[in-house]
Amino acid sequence: MVVKVFFNLIRWQNLCMLALSQILFKYRVFPYFNTTSLLSTFEFTLLLASTIFIAAGGYIINDVFDVKCDMMNKPHKSYIPSKISIKRAKLSYGLLTFFGVLFGVFLSFKRELPLYAILFIGIAILLFFYSSFLKKTPFLGNFIVALLVTSSLLIFAIFDTIIVEDSKGVYYLYVFLFFSFFFNLLREIIKDIQDLNGDYNVGMKTLPIILGIERTKKTILVISLIPLYFSIQFVIDDLKNDIYSRVYFAIFIIIPFLYFIYETYNSTKTKQFEMLSALLKWILIFGLVLIFMLTK
Repeated sequence: MVVKVFFNLIRWQNLCMLALSQILFKYRVFPYFNTTSLLSTFEFTLLLASTIFIAAGGYIINDVFDVKCDMMNKPHKSYIPSKISIKRAKLSYGLLTFFGVLFGVFLSFKRELPLYAILFIGIAILLFFYSSFLKKTPFLGNFIVALLVTSSLLIFAIFDTIIVEDSKGVYYLYVFLFFSFFFNLLREIIKDIQDLNGDYNVGMKTLPIILGIERTKKTILVISLIPLYFSIQFVIDDLKNDIYSRVYFAIFIIIPFLYFIYETYNSTKTKQFEMLSALLKWILIFGLVLIFMLTK
């Protein structure tokens, strides 16, 4: 029971997706497109462990600071302090973050890139400050957490390949990073609408509290136009000779995203926004499957 609660606390599904995306590019995409891959298996394992541990610690400390909000917004998913004490949660955060940063620093020195250690230390610090007060800042908090979510794959790109290399492997990595950032940004704003009542009661200043739900929905729709436009361009420019990938992209990415836009405009209930947040996560998963298809 304790193990199950702990894995739910660290959002094991999100961590699995983080790991899967790095593994997919390292062992499937890069070899297929003859993209330069610099890390040995041991070094890649260090990087993977570092990013997973730091992210897991970030989820925990976020829940520690969100205890009051979570008890009002989602009591059925609130694990602190009902199932795990605040003291134990803080200890888990400290250990995970410590070892995550340690692995990252060790990797940086092993690769003779000591300045790169700042990346791991900086992300860990930023996760703490985001959880403690930056998330209370309208839009900036959403932007930062979306950036942090995509940072694991960005760090992978920095360490494992030549980021300016003219390669399809690097190109598809950047494409996935781009869509991952915008979809996570949209998810974070959607979740702020879900958590409106609890956030308001603890004095937070999120977009829905500052602008109201209707204006926030319009903001979401405007932001959605960016990934929608580039999705269409991606189909036209990059999938023009692959009919199966085009059909897949249309059915599992374009149509669900258009549905997301339509439902965002019409949604009024918390359950509806919860569904929209889950839909964006599934679209990202379908995006990973597409990357796999392109290397068949």
